[in-house]
Amino acid sequence: MVEMPAELKARWANIPTTEGVVGIWDYLGPIRSWLEDRFHELVDGPAVVLIQGEFVATYNMVAWLGNFGRVLPIAAVSRRDVIETTEPDGSVVKKTIFRHERWRAYFHRRLAGWEDAL
Repeated sequence: MVEMPAELKARWANIPTTEGVVGIWDYLGPIRSWLEDRFHELVDGPAVVLIQGEFVATYNMVAWLGNFGRVLPIAAVSRRDVIETTEPDGSVVKKTIFRHERWRAYFHRRLAGWEDAL
């Protein structure tokens, strides 16, 4: 597993709310460049990229990743358990517990060795 450098993680975590899709695409340029460099280093097998976050940025990155034949973008699938408790003053406290269930590919693509895993 290869993690993005801290500065790119921070960039991904702070997608500007003031930008439209073109501005977001430009903003993501350093992340795309870093990913392309990793893909060119691959010798064997597919690369699986976990990608989740701001919807428009995620959608565009997943679509872009679809251009690379050996790259499979995935998302984490979680079950949410919600517990609500009514306090003596009538307020409601809501506790949500997320439990990882599986990984799921964004689109159907057959990559050797991954057919049943995702």
